[in-house]
Amino acid sequence: MAVIRLPEQHRGRPRSRCKECFEAVLYVLKTGCQWELRPGEYPPKSTMHRCFKVWKKAKVFYRLFRKTRCQDASQVVAHIDSTIRIAKRGDKISKAGKCKSSKITALCNEQSQIRNFEIGNGGESDHKAVMPIISSVPANVYVTADNKKLRRILRYRGSMPLIPRRQFPNSPFRRTPKPHIYKSRWQMEKAFSETDQFRKLVVRQERDSHTYKQYWYLGLAWLELKKLTG
Repeated sequence: MAVIRLPEQHRGRPRSRCKECFEAVLYVLKTGCQWELRPGEYPPKSTMHRCFKVWKKAKVFYRLFRKTRCQDASQVVAHIDSTIRIAKRGDKISKAGKCKSSKITALCNEQSQIRNFEIGNGGESDHKAVMPIISSVPANVYVTADNKKLRRILRYRGSMPLIPRRQFPNSPFRRTPKPHIYKSRWQMEKAFSETDQFRKLVVRQERDSHTYKQYWYLGLAWLELKKLTG
């Protein structure tokens, strides 16, 4: 827990323990409740919120996310996909269909582990939403996606895109190269479905997209730690 330790206190009232505040943040992430609706065994909401802001500024949740990502040199497949999450308020939201939402675009490996992600507007096109994470796509790997505009970009970066070509009724059948690899896109769907256990990630209540992103960092790190510890 040294990574989430707060600065030393020289005066004032005794501070709550970091472990209690961190467990309170995990409770909010899991249940999606407001700070003032926490159970009585956790510290006051002002203390919890102050600790969260300190850890956010120190990039603690991002460091936890990076520490739990495996570095697999033998990776041969990567998946890119997006999901829509309902957004009640805040920036980087737009109306997609009947409700306001934010779009989560992520890069996943063969072990259903999200390597990188970005938050964008719900009505944003997939081609534009994927640009912030395109730099993290490894070279010399097969990349599955469902947007044909990414084909040229991925080839320019040294990757091998596996994107099905559009089929027309009166045209010859176009076979997707290496279809057994493209069928493994269920790993991307599995990675998104695992985050549904965190209510804070399912429905966005935060005004600031950067704050919402911190919950994603923490949730993804928690999922990986649960896999490692069994």
